[in-house]
Amino acid sequence: MQQATDEKTISTYGEPTHSHLLEIFKCVLDFTFSARVQYMQLQTQRASSRLKVIWSFSYHFVRRTLLREYDKWAKDHPEDVTKRGGVVFFTYLQKERLDLLDFHAVGGDKWATVHGWLYYTGWVKD
Repeated sequence: MQQATDEKTISTYGEPTHSHLLEIFKCVLDFTFSARVQYMQLQTQRASSRLKVIWSFSYHFVRRTLLREYDKWAKDHPEDVTKRGGVVFFTYLQKERLDLLDFHAVGGDKWATVHGWLYYTGWVKD
């Protein structure tokens, strides 16, 4: 009985018309486009989180490297550490170790960033 109903439906409606096929095609395209947009958004979120991890890693790497350099510098220049050690160390970096200042500082002020790192570790008081 079910088969007869299916045959009747097909014979009642006949072959799909051009407009029916276009509607189906539009629905498929809409679905595909929506799925593609969702996929692209997901990929963007994943890439963004990967960049955050990379940025965080490089930020901490630069910080550790600078603090190690300060430790070495302070051992070689104990008299400079006592008097405005942060400024003298930053001047040393600008003259002798410019490669260590090759990082993106928030606000563009590398002195403030380096001074903040030294201050929060307790190595400079000013």
